[in-house]
Amino acid sequence: MSGGSSARNEAKTKIRTASAPTAPIRISSRTPAPPPGPLRVPPQRPLNEPAISRHLKVLENAGLISRTRRATARLSHLEAEPLREVTTWLARYQQFWDESHERLDELLLALQGDRKDDDRAEAVTQKGSDDG
Repeated sequence: MSGGSSARNEAKTKIRTASAPTAPIRISSRTPAPPPGPLRVPPQRPLNEPAISRHLKVLENAGLISRTRRATARLSHLEAEPLREVTTWLARYQQFWDESHERLDELLLALQGDRKDDDRAEAVTQKGSDDG
């Protein structure tokens, strides 16, 4: 394996780790609430500064954001390149699965057609034996 491939695998591992926080939190009050239904989602805990800092640190360690200081403010900047790499990697799998699902759909249609043909043949055979 080349060094670039190893770096990509390491970036993917960091992204997977960053995308699986230990405690789900709602970052924005504009995030839509889950739809009502039989499954009840426990209420979200209020955000606190330490929880936000921990999540930002995870994203920073994964290389998804960079942080800088301006006076007393800590600014976070999205690092798009790791996300581009993951998107490219996922696109290959999406194409593979799309093609696989199309082949499966074709097979299921063919099998359903064969089954209908078998049912018709069986009905004709039964009708012929009932006549005799």
